[in-house]
Amino acid sequence: MTHLKEIKKEFIEALKDLYDSQETSELYWLSLEHVLELDRVQLKLNEKLRFNEAQITQLQKILDELVTGRPLQHIIGYSWFYGEKFTVNNSVLIPRPETEELVAWIIDDVTQFKIREPVRILDIGTGSGCIPIILKKKIRCKTQIHAVDISPDALEVAKENAELNKAEIDFLQLDILQAEPYVNQLNQKFDIIVSNPPYISREEEREMHSNVIDHEPHRALFVDQEGPLIFYKSIADFALKNLHDRGRLYFEINQRYGNILIDYLRSCGFKDIILRKDISGNDRMIRASLYS
Repeated sequence: MTHLKEIKKEFIEALKDLYDSQETSELYWLSLEHVLELDRVQLKLNEKLRFNEAQITQLQKILDELVTGRPLQHIIGYSWFYGEKFTVNNSVLIPRPETEELVAWIIDDVTQFKIREPVRILDIGTGSGCIPIILKKKIRCKTQIHAVDISPDALEVAKENAELNKAEIDFLQLDILQAEPYVNQLNQKFDIIVSNPPYISREEEREMHSNVIDHEPHRALFVDQEGPLIFYKSIADFALKNLHDRGRLYFEINQRYGNILIDYLRSCGFKDIILRKDISGNDRMIRASLYS
């Protein structure tokens, strides 16, 4: 492997049984960006670029691990989310583009609707910390942001990412299914509560790629088939008690349960409930308010 075309050909051949052509192409470009420390535009403008021996060795090691099904983000130790770099490992989910859309929705709403400052935000099930960190960096007005997770290992990653991205976030270990004893530790009400909780049923596990099932935390992915809305219901109940009277609740959701969740939120007293599709056309986000 000495030229871009040769490297791409080797990636395609090695990964053809694991990923489709679009995913393989993305892995190829991300690997090059990491090894050469150049962005994609620079790489495409230098198609005759040659590699030194150390770079070839590094690319080969990445490819050897990709063939085993290990996610690229775990191999290189980080992922990009909303244009920012986040440390990831097998204690947290790798940030997804759909979650970027949820974050963008919140940022737009804070910009559009006048909210008293500081805007108080709570992220439930923070994982890598990507949601609260981006909200802290991108919202222009003053914010106070808290983030909770049941996993101490995930919180360590989130704290590392907050430091990496120079974002001041208050982190707390909390099981939202047993939240009441901890509410007093937060000691305030919020303008926004957001969550991307576990929402994949075990039935859907069969349809998922092995690099997700084998390498990402099941606690953050899966819910029992018998109670697929358990986290949403608990968070909604928590939000009823801990949102300001003009507060808003945001969820990333499983597209299978959008209408069922809307019915539940409406039965709880939430109003102005909006279901939004992601860029792929799947029902993916819900916003609910305590006012109409």
